[in-house]
Amino acid sequence: MAEPAADAEVLDGFVSLEDYLRMKMESPTKHEYVAGEIHAMVRVSKRHNQIMLNFARRLSDAAGDGPCRIYLAEVKLRAAEDVIYHPDVVVVCAEEGNDPYIVDRPCVVVEITSPSTASIDRREKMFVYRRIPSLEAYLIVDQEQRLVDRYAREGDQWIHGMHTANSGATIPIPCLATNITLDEIDARV
Repeated sequence: MAEPAADAEVLDGFVSLEDYLRMKMESPTKHEYVAGEIHAMVRVSKRHNQIMLNFARRLSDAAGDGPCRIYLAEVKLRAAEDVIYHPDVVVVCAEEGNDPYIVDRPCVVVEITSPSTASIDRREKMFVYRRIPSLEAYLIVDQEQRLVDRYAREGDQWIHGMHTANSGATIPIPCLATNITLDEIDARV
């Protein structure tokens, strides 16, 4: 996730989803929409960008010519009826709607945190993402240290696993039937 702007553009008052989507067609700035509020996002660091590209490359290779597609932060995710985010990486394996800018049935979502976004990713976004019926895993990647929190759906439960530099474990990516390692995530960082 990109860091909220220090002087984040938050429009006063309620903004309808339709107005937000219309505004997004003309705005060069990424904005997230949460229950009538619009929050501007700032650009990401080179480190953040490299981690995002590493994920995309590895997951795209795993998807191959199969039905799954990998999207980066420019594509919006409708996480709830009144919530639209820009996750860093999204894996979609289901049929998609007709909107060319929004996905709504992800199977994996990856957010790359910074000190200013970690609490949003671990609280607000976790709460919203876990309600998406198609979502099988939510990965929170710390860009400052070798740490990945993986939340995976097992039946009606969400199971948490933490992967650190010392664990040596691979991180399972459901729906692509593959794994990713911390070395792959942090390559060239």
